[in-house]
Amino acid sequence: MSTWDLGDVPDQRGRRVVVTGASSGLGLVVARELAKRGARVVMAARDVGKAARHREALLAEHRAATVDVLRLDLMDLDSVRAFVADVTAEPVDALLNVAGIAGTPLRRSAQGWESQFATNHLGHFALTTLLLPALGHGWEPRVVTVTSTVYRYGRLDLDRDDHLTGGRRYSPMRAYARSKLANVLFALELERRLRETCSPVRSVLAHPGMASTPMNTDRCHYLLDRLISPVASRVARAPEDAALPILYAATVPELEGGSFVGPRTEFRGPMRVTRIPVRPPGNDPDLARRLWEVSEELTGTHSAVFAGH
Repeated sequence: MSTWDLGDVPDQRGRRVVVTGASSGLGLVVARELAKRGARVVMAARDVGKAARHREALLAEHRAATVDVLRLDLMDLDSVRAFVADVTAEPVDALLNVAGIAGTPLRRSAQGWESQFATNHLGHFALTTLLLPALGHGWEPRVVTVTSTVYRYGRLDLDRDDHLTGGRRYSPMRAYARSKLANVLFALELERRLRETCSPVRSVLAHPGMASTPMNTDRCHYLLDRLISPVASRVARAPEDAALPILYAATVPELEGGSFVGPRTEFRGPMRVTRIPVRPPGNDPDLARRLWEVSEELTGTHSAVFAGH
């Protein structure tokens, strides 16, 4: 597996894949590589104009590719519901939750939640929950959630309002780590629920390491830029390399639910597959269950797939 590269991505003909954050960075790379291999790709993006331009460039190079662009603003749950309504007319074989923001000044979503928690977790939670019926009819269906080993530094107290809305002592770095911890806990609880209901859908985590993408190079917070940019300049990988764990998690048929795919080191290195979760605090099943329940309340989304569980 350590030598697995873009040339090893299996044929994806017959699969329909939804990729969030597909207008730039890792989402764009993943969408492009899957489309090149025959997948019917839905590019989910807040900036549909930018995504459409990338779509045209891809089709110019690969005329047989099938790519649709749909608007999705993960910071607005109404946008999530509208997107789902447009997508669920057909089965979905894979949902790749790639979109993310990091180190942003304090902002709040349309529903009032801190922007990093809203984008990285709540929006994807609602999207996944609402797409589960369509995924249940897919071929080797799976949900791939992209996280970061920064989750190990995250602290999530669901009884603290500032952990959900930002509060007066907002820290961009702590908020980002909190959102990445939420990703791990979400993937863990999703897999537990899927197995409990004998669903064919698999929940998988992917960690790309540090990539030279806009999320790591375009920063609005001075202190975060001072801390991370010097590291990124030395160890960040090309997007095509950083996308490999996501592509592996999305396409390898024998990959089990509950797998965690990422580089061996914090930022880069050969890929390895471990189990969710790798380390505390991501291995707290009680917190994972509580996060699920609170996320249902905050988003107003409940999946009939898990009714009674």
